[in-house]
Amino acid sequence: MQVRVLGPDHALAATDVARLFQDSLSGDSRERLARWPRFVTACGEQITGVAVYRIADDELRVPDIGVDRDCQCSAHDILNALLDALELACQASGCARIVILPPADLAPALLARRGYTMRAAGCGGAWLE
Repeated sequence: MQVRVLGPDHALAATDVARLFQDSLSGDSRERLARWPRFVTACGEQITGVAVYRIADDELRVPDIGVDRDCQCSAHDILNALLDALELACQASGCARIVILPPADLAPALLARRGYTMRAAGCGGAWLE
């Protein structure tokens, strides 16, 4: 699995976005995906995951994560690769923490095993750090 950092000058194909987010991406999320930096995972030539992030104050904020649940790589392997990259970026930038809004159906147990805890929960999902 490969992990790359992409900026706004490298747009993801609409078919990749639909597959990764299962057509559930809001307008705000689409805007962030178009403008914010992101980590992208790939198995071979196929994009399998994306994590949109921004550094604000002393936090690395990750409001949008999309994972291909049907590819040959496991969804947890994809998410682990994205988390490894985000954690390294957090350390390199001097941030004090990572704040993530993970996919609800994929991440809670995996994030707990990695030491993430719930920060806030609401109708939009649960933020973890």
